[in-house]
Order: sequence, then structure tokens, then C-alpha cells
Amino acid sequence: MKTLFSTVLSLFYISIYAQVGIDTDSPRAGSAMDVNGSMKSSSILLSEILPPITATERESFIYLVQDQTTGAIESLDLSASGTGGISSILTYQLANVNGDWVLNFDTKISSSDYALVILSAWFDQDLEGNNPAPPVARTKEENGTWRLEADYSAVSSDANGTWNISCVVFPKTYAKIFPLQTVNMNENSTAVAATPIVSY
Repeated sequence: MKTLFSTVLSLFYISIYAQVGIDTDSPRAGSAMDVNGSMKSSSILLSEILPPITATERESFIYLVQDQTTGAIESLDLSASGTGGISSILTYQLANVNGDWVLNFDTKISSSDYALVILSAWFDQDLEGNNPAPPVARTKEENGTWRLEADYSAVSSDANGTWNISCVVFPKTYAKIFPLQTVNMNENSTAVAATPIVSY
């Protein structure tokens, strides 16, 4: 009877104060439950409606990623200098290039640790020539880092200009990397993959 009374009293206390402290007599303000120590749970229940993260808050969040094989947990601190998140977007403005030609710009970004993808590229000068030519911008790996190239192959600029190249960087740690996909086109200009490599 005493145990039942204590349980009821505890539940009454929790419902009034709406805060639970485990291994602490003073739960921190703003927390419905404050655990002073480690915690293990077979499942985590989340509210159906989660408040959105603002742009200002996004810069100060720390994300936790767990390795499913070893159970190791790694933190992603977006506020730390020189670190990225699941992906990072950046723009290189390469000014006063040789006409419209960038042969090799070393980003110093490790090609073994990161993937670098160009999103867009544009050049700020007029071009001379009659052949239509879209800008050609690409990435390449050289000596362990990512390099950028940019050029208008069929036309040229009579003045040194500026390239703006927007890129996205993905840490390879958090990306699933597939082996090289080799396809024999059998001298055709069209083909269909046998199976989708990725299917959601």
C-alpha cells in the first residue's frame, strides 16, 4: 500500500511540475526530462510537429551521426571554422583570368575525403566568334585535391575576365559510394541502364 501511495504521489508530482530528473534533484529549466548521465533506449518517440530550425539557429547546431557497424558517434559542429555539414555550398570568384581560360585552379579540398560538384558557372565578359559555345566548367582530381577548369572552347574573350563557379561539397564519410558503372553503348547514341543503381 505504501508503494502504491508513493507511485501515485510521484505521478502527481510529475504532472504538476511537468519535469522529470533522473540522477538529479534539479532538472534544468526548459527540459521535460533531464538525465544526468548516459541513456539507452530501444526507440525514440518524437512529437509529430517539430518546430522548424531558423537560418540563424542552423549555424549553431551540432548534428550527431552514428556508425551502424561500430556504434561510434561523430559530431558535426557547423559553427566550427573550416568544417562543413552533410553538404556545403560555396562559390569561387576567379578574377583576372587569362582571357576566358582557367586551366587549373587548386581548391585545396581533399579529393579522398570529399566530393566536389559544380552547380553553375558564368563568365562576365563579352565573347568574340560566330560559333555558339556554352561555358565548359569541370572538376578533376590531381595530387589528392580537387581542381577547377573553365573555358569557352569555340569562342574567346578579348579581355581578362571573371568566372563565378558555384559548387557543392559532400563529405564522402556520409555518402554511399558505388563502384564505377561501365556501359557498352554498342556504337549507339542512346542506351538504358539495366537496373537503377539507386531506388528510393
